[in-house]
Amino acid sequence: MSPNNSNNSNDDRRVLVRQLGYDTTQNTIQRYFTQFGHVREVIMKVNDRGRSKGFCFVVFGDTRTVGRVLEQGNHVIDDKPVQVVRAGCMDSSNKTCKLFCGGLPHGLSEDRLRQYFATFGEISSFEFIYDKDTATRKHFCFIIFVEPEAVERIVEGKLPPHSVIHHIGKYRVECKKKFEENHPIQRRIKQQKRSENSNHVDANNFNNSNANTLMASHHHHHHHHGKRYPPPQQQPQG
Repeated sequence: MSPNNSNNSNDDRRVLVRQLGYDTTQNTIQRYFTQFGHVREVIMKVNDRGRSKGFCFVVFGDTRTVGRVLEQGNHVIDDKPVQVVRAGCMDSSNKTCKLFCGGLPHGLSEDRLRQYFATFGEISSFEFIYDKDTATRKHFCFIIFVEPEAVERIVEGKLPPHSVIHHIGKYRVECKKKFEENHPIQRRIKQQKRSENSNHVDANNFNNSNANTLMASHHHHHHHHGKRYPPPQQQPQG
């Protein structure tokens, strides 16, 4: 293997570290990962001003070390939980380690989800989204897998906006791939949403202003009785 095509051949020895503290230094990262084995290099990603973008690549001496790193689910660097995935999860193909699960009832616990989805491949972490005001879990989550193949199996290779319904006990959960926001597919979905929304707004502009005042008075009315109405299930952006 010639060293000059190291970019691809290294993929099985590279991990991507995300959600780093912006002040975390290359030395700290190198020191942290050395506990797992030999670290060949830490490739920091910085902006024009030389400031960390909050993610980096770490290249290890061998694949066994990568295995050890990925087996340990929780990594904390500078008191900040960080996310570690195989670098191959970020390749330009349409594979991803991140799964979107929608229509998630509160009755489905993380344990139950883990039990179900772990049959497709090893899970690195869960990302649940909570409502800031009520602190209740929203009706969707993201699951990060160690290998992109797990996500391929779950969504049967389909690309968003297409999804696959999985039945977990008596619940139906909608599963689809989730890419980074700057991925061409995510960008396309965003644009489609935007154009749908803008068409929608033009047609409804007149009605909307009326509806808003109606809703405002209606909303007020609910509070009078002191009754809590269950919040409507929100359709997530994703």
